Amino acid sequence: MTQFYADADNGLDVGRDGLAITSTTHSITSSSVANPSNILCTGHGLISTDETIIAGHSGSTPAIDGTHVATRIDDDNFTIPVNVTTGGTGGTATDNDGPWKTIHKFTENARSAGDILTCRRGTTAQYDDGTQLDFTSDANPDNPLTVEADYDDNWSEDVTSDQTYTLVFGSKTHTASATITTLAAGEWIYNTTDGDNPREFAYEVDGVSGTTLTLKLPFKGSTGATKSLTVMLANPDWNDVATTLRAVWSGDRRSQPLCRSDFRLHDRGQGRPHSDGLFLATSDGELDRAQRPL
Repeated sequence: MTQFYADADNGLDVGRDGLAITSTTHSITSSSVANPSNILCTGHGLISTDETIIAGHSGSTPAIDGTHVATRIDDDNFTIPVNVTTGGTGGTATDNDGPWKTIHKFTENARSAGDILTCRRGTTAQYDDGTQLDFTSDANPDNPLTVEADYDDNWSEDVTSDQTYTLVFGSKTHTASATITTLAAGEWIYNTTDGDNPREFAYEVDGVSGTTLTLKLPFKGSTGATKSLTVMLANPDWNDVATTLRAVWSGDRRSQPLCRSDFRLHDRGQGRPHSDGLFLATSDGELDRAQRPL
């Protein structure tokens, strides 16, 4: 199993391998007159065959800004396959370990059963690149390919509610200890006090008014008084309401596609899911709306 990451606001689909939530940038001292050119970049952290994005480098002929495959020389030097005839200085080299921008990079390239793509919550941009979403690799029910929202606070954006709550089993409405100040519609909550698993017992906020918290679905987690909540940002958006959902399975991938995931999914009719529920792939390859656990 390999863990991948996507961030619709800050990710890139070119020059990134999706293996980290952020890329690391280092300052370049100089490029050498050579073929390949040596880049002096203290503590660059690259290994051979890594892609690196060079930006802001000046004075070299030819210009070397752009994406290159690096060959590691030592901790402070790597080469790029460019014949530099006039050396340059300055700029930065960014590694390729950062997140992707869309989920297409995950589904449309070869993956292994059990691989997971975690998508940052609360982004302004959507995770759709505007093209048909294809699926390249098979999986199986025991080791599915999974695309999910961030439940593990990888981006350190979760907060604890300012108020405590009385949580009632099977109810959409719950009462806060004081006027609610932390929550807003579209965010997600789960019971922190009792250690509820957010993948099973996280709920979307439908609205707040005074001391009343209203959820979109009845609460099925741990209940009682004086419960603190973890507040997560809104679920990722795959596309916008004006866009037609285009997802295609071919061959036997119709029977072994994508695992369920929490995602905001929009579509204009055609009997396909819309609004902001969960989606999952069923045995016939269709996307169906899922419900919270009972």
